[in-house]
Amino acid sequence: MATNFRSYKNLTDDQKIILRAFYDNGMNTTAKHMQEIILRAAEQAGATYDQVKKWIGNEKRKRKLGESRTEENKHEDSDDNVLRIGPPLKRVASGYNIFSSSMLSSDLCKAIDSKSEKMRFVSSQWQALSAEEKNDWKSKAKQVDRIRPLELGEDERRKHIAKTKKNLMKEISYLENLGCEVAVVMIEPSGNINQHGSNKGVQFLMQNEAVAIKFMEFFDRPAEDKQHTRADVQNLFNEKYSEACGIPGSRVPYKKGGFTVTGLPEGIIFKKPLNYGSDQIKKVMMNAEEIIFHITRERNINDSKLTHDPLASTSVPSDIQNLLSKNY
Repeated sequence: MATNFRSYKNLTDDQKIILRAFYDNGMNTTAKHMQEIILRAAEQAGATYDQVKKWIGNEKRKRKLGESRTEENKHEDSDDNVLRIGPPLKRVASGYNIFSSSMLSSDLCKAIDSKSEKMRFVSSQWQALSAEEKNDWKSKAKQVDRIRPLELGEDERRKHIAKTKKNLMKEISYLENLGCEVAVVMIEPSGNINQHGSNKGVQFLMQNEAVAIKFMEFFDRPAEDKQHTRADVQNLFNEKYSEACGIPGSRVPYKKGGFTVTGLPEGIIFKKPLNYGSDQIKKVMMNAEEIIFHITRERNINDSKLTHDPLASTSVPSDIQNLLSKNY
C-alpha cells in the first residue's frame, strides 16, 4: 500500500517570530482545545494549520533539549556556571560529538559507503569505550567550548565575530518574543559599526543617528592623535587664567606672576609655552582638564586687564589714545 507524504514547506523567520509569540502565550500543545488558537496563529503567520501543528511539536522538542543541555552544562561546568535562558544558540560540544568527528575522518569510516552504516559503526565504537576513555573525550569537548579570544589569530577572530553576531540576532529575536525591546550598537576591530535590535529598537537607532555617532566618538582618541602646537598650550593657559580671575579674554602675566598652577603632568613645570618641547606639549594638552590656575594677589586681576587691552581704560583721553596708536 503506497503512502502519500505532503511536502512540508519551511517557515520563514518572520513566520517563526509570530508563532513563537503565540507559543510563549500558551500555544504549546496541539490538543483539541487549542484548535482555535492554532487557526488564529496560522492566519496571522500566513501558514497552514498543519504547518503550525508540526512547528509546535518541533519547537517543544527544541526547548526541552535546550533545558536538558542547560542543566547538564550547569553541573559539568560549575566553574563557569553560566545559566542560559531559552533554547541554546548553538549545539553544545559533547564527548560523543568530538569522538564522532574524529572517527568519521578516520580511514575505517572512509571505507564505509553508507552514511547510516558509518553512524552505526561510530556508535558501536563509542559503546565499546571504557568509562575512563569516555571521560577523556568529554574533557576534550570542554576544551573546545572554552575558546580564549585573546589567543585567536586575525582570521579566526573574524570568523568568531561573524558567528557570534548571528547568535546575537537569535538572542535579540528571543528577547523580542518575550516582550523586550533591544537596541545594539557595535564597533568591530576593523572599525565597522553595526546596529542591531528588535523592530522598534532598530527604528529608534535609525531615527536617532546621533546615538551611533556619539558611540563612535567615545572610542576615538583625538587627544593622542592630534599634533598640538605651542599656540594650543598658550590658548589653554590663557583660558584657564581667565577662568581663575573671572575676566574673559585675559592673558597670563608670566613676568608679573601673582598666581600658581596645579595639575600639570608629572615632571613638567609651568613656563611660557615657547619653552616646551613637542613631548611636553602633548602631555600638557592630554592633561588639560586637570590644570587649574589659582590667583594669589588681588592686584594682578587688574594687571590682567592691561595685559588683555592696554588701551581699554577710560581714564586715558581719546586724543592721547590716538597719539599712542600711531607709529612714529
